Amino acid sequence: NVPAVVSPLVEAWQAQLWLAEGQIPRAAAWARAAAADLPGPATNTVVERALAVSRVWLAQNKAGGAVELLAAQSSAAEQAGQCSAWLRLDALRAVALDAAGQREEALGVLNRVLLQVEEEGFTRTILDEGPPMARLLSAALEKAENRPLVVRLLAAFSSPPGPEETVPPGLDEMLSPRELEILRLLATDASNADIAGQCFITVNTLKKHTSSIYGKLGVSTRLQAVERARRLKLV
Repeated sequence: NVPAVVSPLVEAWQAQLWLAEGQIPRAAAWARAAAADLPGPATNTVVERALAVSRVWLAQNKAGGAVELLAAQSSAAEQAGQCSAWLRLDALRAVALDAAGQREEALGVLNRVLLQVEEEGFTRTILDEGPPMARLLSAALEKAENRPLVVRLLAAFSSPPGPEETVPPGLDEMLSPRELEILRLLATDASNADIAGQCFITVNTLKKHTSSIYGKLGVSTRLQAVERARRLKLV
């Protein structure tokens, strides 16, 4: 059984898994119930649920509802100083605006996100949105204030990184895809139980992964790992 404190977060991840598996009716049933409590305070759980509900609505061609929810939740995250949260919310909001036929508004939101991405190095926030984001970036290419960044992001969409790009300077061994996933979650306010739930692993297995991450980064605590990862632009 999933502990009650973890359940809402795990439900959000489960809904996104259903989407990936094409089980839209199951995801939609969850979203109908989850939306009643959204938008909410800018906690990791609420942000993940808002993102999940919005993705379900986009899959159902309900882009308008997704735009409204993401705008409200993004505002709450920004007011709370949760930079990574509002970046993720606004990245998806740009995609939702484009899906709703509001291309100019979408480009405006995207440009704001790109400015912060360039400053903080959160490129994964953009890449995680997949083909819809790639199409929007292509549309933004001519008018983008930071064209070099847009070009780099489009290149990342079109081709996998080569071996020389895989290991950043200052890191002897690159983290595995699973370790990178966990490292990104470590940079949030999610507890170990929350992270283990999202990754569908036990807390003990999570501890083994974090130990490997710490070793590769040359650190001994979660805070140090996150700080070093940000300097290396891994998160």
